[in-house]
Amino acid sequence: MLFDSTNEIDFVSVKEGSDIVWLTIADELDWQDEKRHMFLLQEKINTYLEFIENGQLYEVYPEAEGRKLVIDIYARYPVPESGLKFLDRVDAVVTGAGYGFGYKYFPGEKANEL
Repeated sequence: MLFDSTNEIDFVSVKEGSDIVWLTIADELDWQDEKRHMFLLQEKINTYLEFIENGQLYEVYPEAEGRKLVIDIYARYPVPESGLKFLDRVDAVVTGAGYGFGYKYFPGEKANEL
């Protein structure tokens, strides 16, 4: 997730034969400025929710129709306690809207494998 890309969708993927569409956020930011990081993630997640709810997902990816939607964050840096609490709140909001939510930490070079 680049500073100026909170209004873009990073990745959308569907594994053949699966009933899940993964909407993935590539979080490449460290957590030195926790408040800014949480703000940027919130903006990015709102972009993803809007992409789903305004129907644009189905226009761009018609194969997503009728499948379970999961917003998934792949992070390059470990999340501090305040970030974990934030992600718990995000999870409640996203799942409350009827979508799945996940967060995965891929340290260092592993993040480049995504």
